[in-house]
Amino acid sequence: MLLRFFAIVAVVFISSSAYSIPSNVDSKTPIIVYFKGTCCAGKSTLIQPIRQRWENLEIVDEDPIVHRTYPNAVALRFPIEYANIINAIAEHNLYHALRSKDILFKKTATQEECIKASNALSSIQNELNQSQNLQWKEEVNEGIRKELIETIQLALQNERSVLLDSWYFTADQIQELFPTTPVVRVMLYCPFPIAYERLQKRNKESIEQENLQEKRYMNQLMGSFCSLYQMSDQPAQPIQIINRQELDKIFNSICLTLEGENIHDQKQIFTFGEYSQSRFQKLQTEFMQPFVDLESANLYISPKEKQDFIIDHTTGDIEKALDLLEEVMNLAEASNGKTTQKLEEEMSISTGSTSY
Repeated sequence: MLLRFFAIVAVVFISSSAYSIPSNVDSKTPIIVYFKGTCCAGKSTLIQPIRQRWENLEIVDEDPIVHRTYPNAVALRFPIEYANIINAIAEHNLYHALRSKDILFKKTATQEECIKASNALSSIQNELNQSQNLQWKEEVNEGIRKELIETIQLALQNERSVLLDSWYFTADQIQELFPTTPVVRVMLYCPFPIAYERLQKRNKESIEQENLQEKRYMNQLMGSFCSLYQMSDQPAQPIQIINRQELDKIFNSICLTLEGENIHDQKQIFTFGEYSQSRFQKLQTEFMQPFVDLESANLYISPKEKQDFIIDHTTGDIEKALDLLEEVMNLAEASNGKTTQKLEEEMSISTGSTSY
């Protein structure tokens, strides 16, 4: 077990700012909840129960769009090769086969079909990794961004609030695109070791279910964690106290599971691969640097960007997370100008020293 390495200082619900509702927002005014969290923090697990609880809430999850758009773009550009691929690989496993070279053949595929699919994949990947295809990739990404924005626009026009899970847009970009709509920044927090255990469990289940859409990689977990969080002695929004030695042990144990070197350390245009030990250690060193600079054994972890609300999802308690998210929705959609501080008082928020 990679747990029990730091103490909670903000248990379930943290306000980052005195977020208040603009005076021109009425009870029917839709909002955009910018839902952020690391890989395996639990966002995907919450999506279905969120849909069930809020039928009128438009959930805009970019993952299904990405997993559909890239294979479709490849099919248009390489129709013959694509035909060979789909003979041997199920549709829901195409994205990973194409972009991460993670191949899971159909059990019904013949040896000849598997060979043809492998050759077709290599041909497509070699071509799309050429520098002249950077524009093609950007055009595909632009199509993804366009679909995300159009989906949000349609929901708002129909007076539906939106919950957005996206890495293609920052919260500030969304606010700029929809200046008259309140954008509420909500972060779902999960400690790194617990997220790692969830990643292992998720990947095991994805193989058992033959569905690589659910598979995640260490580059996604470590990359998202380092991009969202930072270590500090005086953070604006402290989440947890972390011990340097314990965190180093966790990082080092994970690093040993990775390959020593990886061609994907040199970023490719189209494909991506798992981190090598050297790439992981580089991120580890950068993330841990504040411990060195401040000569401290313990520091706070906090978000790099200010959040309106942070929900701790350490336990994976879905009902608790949904209840807290409902409080956020009620606050942001309300018309009485209630502030976050008032909501905190009503919820009797705990900020003790619970540990695990």
